[in-house]
Amino acid sequence: MPRTDLPLVKQIISSFVDVPQPGAREIALHPCDECRELDKAFAPFEFRDIPDEIVASHYNSLPLLSARALHHYLPAYLLYAIAHPDSDVFEFVLYQLSPQKKEEDSATVAYRLERLALFTPEQRSTVLSYLDWATQTDEGQWHAEDIQRAREVWGAAA
Repeated sequence: MPRTDLPLVKQIISSFVDVPQPGAREIALHPCDECRELDKAFAPFEFRDIPDEIVASHYNSLPLLSARALHHYLPAYLLYAIAHPDSDVFEFVLYQLSPQKKEEDSATVAYRLERLALFTPEQRSTVLSYLDWATQTDEGQWHAEDIQRAREVWGAAA
């Protein structure tokens, strides 16, 4: 976890502190082996307590989280990315926050909107603050298009 005295870190923690932790069988979307592993790894932890090693080893698992689990655990990924801006987590968080470049079909749009619906205006504003921070990093310069698309999605939802 990054230093807790940083304003963005404080904002993330305070915006998401009251989001309930999903139950052990409410974390992943599917009953496949990869999702069962995700359930097992995340279930014992609230977002503030999840070890960095678990977030890092599941850097690409955000799409496998249920809407409730994404709502609860996204802050852990944001905090990890702040502490490790050159990590795979940083990159995959941006992919999760932004839609694909290509046209989305109606099922994909519905999936994305369902996942966004749980976030309060304050939480969406916090995600926008994270995106502002990301633009200032070296890695963020390489992902300017992803960040812009994410701003459009999260700003429109706010």
